[in-house]
Amino acid sequence: MSSLQQVRLGPILVGQLLVFSSIIAGGCRRPESTAAMSSAAAGSAASTASSPDYCVPVSAEPREVAEMALKAIDADQLQGLQPLLATKKIQQDMQAITRGKSEFGGMADKAVSLAASAIASEMNWLEPKGRVVEGESITGEKATVTVKGLRLGKPLTRQFFLVREDNAWKLVPSHR
Repeated sequence: MSSLQQVRLGPILVGQLLVFSSIIAGGCRRPESTAAMSSAAAGSAASTASSPDYCVPVSAEPREVAEMALKAIDADQLQGLQPLLATKKIQQDMQAITRGKSEFGGMADKAVSLAASAIASEMNWLEPKGRVVEGESITGEKATVTVKGLRLGKPLTRQFFLVREDNAWKLVPSHR
């Protein structure tokens, strides 16, 4: 690899790490372009900006998080759904369920992706074109958002469950 290519990879990698760390911290801020970014890094940032952004702004209400989740589910973006999840709570719950037993060791690592699949599966009981967020109920650090729709032409209701994590509303598979 030439030294020119190595110079271009540095700012790209730094930019991607900044985006990743802001998502982990619960924010939705994308790093601003700086003069230090090369044109290759700027091109990479532009392509990232055009992809759907499913991260949760701290100011989002439970209803807004549910609407973002439905968009991710409609687009079949389970990885896009993951930033909307309360990862710490989900991993804690998985540890409590498995009681830290070694035979379940891999489950804790897969807890977030399994939770995303479970939440998407629950919403997929409703036909995508008829899903409508109808209401939200907030009790302390927990919230429930009701989604109404149709299943085989008959009315059906499903719910999103949320908790406050890192000062933002995030999804969990259930209120355990």
